[in-house]
Amino acid sequence: MALSVLIGSVYLVLVTTIMGPVPDVVINAYGRSVVIVAVGVIVSILSLRLSSEKEKYLGLLDDQNDLVAMIESDGTYSFVNAAYCRFFGASADEIIGMSYHEQYPPEESALLDTFFRSLSPSHPSGVMELRARGADGIMRMFQWNVSGHFGEKGKSGSYLCSGRDITSLREMEKALRSSEEKFRALFSHARDGILVNGLNDDLTFDPFFEINRYTLDLFGYEREEMAVMTPLDLVVSAPQAMPHWLETVREGTARTFREEVQCRRRDGSVFPADVTAVAFDLHGSTVILSILRDISLRKEAQKKIIRSEELYRTLFENTGTAMLVVDDDGTIRNANNEVETTFGYPKAALLSGEMRFDDITVPEERFGDLGAVAAKEGPDARFRGNIRLIDATGMYRDTFCTIARIPGTQQLILSIADQTGTRQSSLLLATVNEINQAVVYERDTGFLIQRVCSEFTALDEYYVIAISIIEGSGLVYRKISVEAYEPMHRAYLRSAGGADRATRSGLVEYDEWQETEGDERPIQVINFPMTADEEIIGAITVYLRPSVSITDPEIDTLGALANDIGFAIRSRRLEAEKLEALAQIEKNIEQLSIINDHIRNPLQVIVGYAVLDDWEHTEKVVDQAEEIDRIINRLDQGCLESSKIREYLIRHSGIHPGDDT
Repeated sequence: MALSVLIGSVYLVLVTTIMGPVPDVVINAYGRSVVIVAVGVIVSILSLRLSSEKEKYLGLLDDQNDLVAMIESDGTYSFVNAAYCRFFGASADEIIGMSYHEQYPPEESALLDTFFRSLSPSHPSGVMELRARGADGIMRMFQWNVSGHFGEKGKSGSYLCSGRDITSLREMEKALRSSEEKFRALFSHARDGILVNGLNDDLTFDPFFEINRYTLDLFGYEREEMAVMTPLDLVVSAPQAMPHWLETVREGTARTFREEVQCRRRDGSVFPADVTAVAFDLHGSTVILSILRDISLRKEAQKKIIRSEELYRTLFENTGTAMLVVDDDGTIRNANNEVETTFGYPKAALLSGEMRFDDITVPEERFGDLGAVAAKEGPDARFRGNIRLIDATGMYRDTFCTIARIPGTQQLILSIADQTGTRQSSLLLATVNEINQAVVYERDTGFLIQRVCSEFTALDEYYVIAISIIEGSGLVYRKISVEAYEPMHRAYLRSAGGADRATRSGLVEYDEWQETEGDERPIQVINFPMTADEEIIGAITVYLRPSVSITDPEIDTLGALANDIGFAIRSRRLEAEKLEALAQIEKNIEQLSIINDHIRNPLQVIVGYAVLDDWEHTEKVVDQAEEIDRIINRLDQGCLESSKIREYLIRHSGIHPGDDT
């Protein structure tokens, strides 16, 4: 503007000076000066507006997050925005005038050169992707929009480049491609049948448009064949719940549909399948994704498991041995019926979750942590040993217990064999052996009975025995193995119960007896007759302790023992009778000898008188006296034979005269 005023003023002065003060000339000069000033003012105003627009434009470029640069035809920068400077970590002054070859790797620079050469007046712009390393050292991907400016004859002038960071986008695309590849791989190689089909508004099915490879192999169809099929073509019959589910799909309240269905293969074979279906919108249409799993093997495995469980349950309940399943701390989790039968504990109480194995074990033999006991034997080993348990009546029972870990669990299985009867029988046999020795060597009946009862005290935890002898018309108590039972036994004998019946019938008699009035469980009583050569000597009465059983072999053993004792008592009686007979023989011999002497002395006197007197009957008297003497001699011979018999009895019977036994 100032320049235009100066030029106008100089022009007016020169015209006036040269032309003189000619009015027309001066007026024209003034007019031209005004025009010159006006043009200057207009140009100034336009320049100011252009400068303002340029500042706004450059400000907009600096505010952009995209990288903006102007590259001249020689490859140098003529303009860069603030974002460009920030990315490369340099000021505009440092970058302007620099060649882009200094900022990009050689391979990227070569790509940019090639791209610039591809632009022409007919194709002045384009898009390319180029990598650049920023000030942070990270290589990033940019999408560049390049616009070329060409001068006369198509000669390139400059290139305006706008770059947008698409690193995250490319990473997302890469991740999406990777995800799609993974999905496709999973879809194709999944070991479940996966099918996708459309659903029409009238709830009819469209054919499948997505089918994985496993589905084709499972049903035996080719892809082209299944592409015209719907879900109903693959099942024997539609699930009953499907219509209701499709209605919920229409209403928009559908949840996952899952049901077991029977599917049919191409060859007509049928197999069970677990089908899960989900309905969702895809591009404005309703589609159904179905996942189908062949559960034939699972069904077969379930059948095997059920059969195995039934077999286990049958074995567990019918093994004939008491069995428990317990936790490591001994808490009882399962018990078979044999436990209740053997030990008397109700099964409901055992499985209440409050009873532990230690609760039925005698205090001095409790384990505490059964898991630690099993662990000591090794992972595959078992604990085996004798354990005394307590039954529901409080009686101790001898058992042989096996403890083993159930594989893959925190539980143990206990197999308990009740050996109380075995121990009871062993003790009985040992007692019988001792009694048999007493039967052989004990001479006195009273001592024999006392010895028998004394030996039976070894069995007093199982049963008590009492011995009664027939004297006169009834049984008489002699001895009992536990003295505390004597009053009860005497009362039992007075009742004329099983003991009396046994002595009359000669058979084993069973009975029950209540020790005190009101006892809930009467005592079981077994009476054995003591028989010797069909003669009943007495009875042995056996009182069973509560909850004690007695086996048939034990009954046979006690019956045989009763007969042995009866025979021994009868033998002792016979020996006593032998002693009496020997004493009588000795007495008879002695008396007979005395009588013989008494007879001979008077006989000799008679013969003497008859000989002295010449009596006509002397000869007859002498003959009769000799006959009497011969008779006495025969009596003496009889005494001799009696003595021999006595000596024989003494020698072969072991009985001695004067022996107290």
